[in-house]
Amino acid sequence: MAKVSDAQTDLAQVDIRFFLDDKPITNFSYDAASDRLSYRSSRLAYGGHTVKVEATDASPLTGENTWTFKVVKR
Repeated sequence: MAKVSDAQTDLAQVDIRFFLDDKPITNFSYDAASDRLSYRSSRLAYGGHTVKVEATDASPLTGENTWTFKVVKR
């Protein structure tokens, strides 16, 4: 889950681009009331993954954030 917000304008799901391991993901959910983006993968391979979220507001100003995580065996 990620928080995606703009202090000046309201964002909609069409304003947001979501990437997992450099692949665009379109079946994510965005709740504009709480500014929360969520995505649930049915299966991810063990190892490192990269997430990138880009948002463009009405100005059009664009912001992005990238982070990594690792899936490990229990």
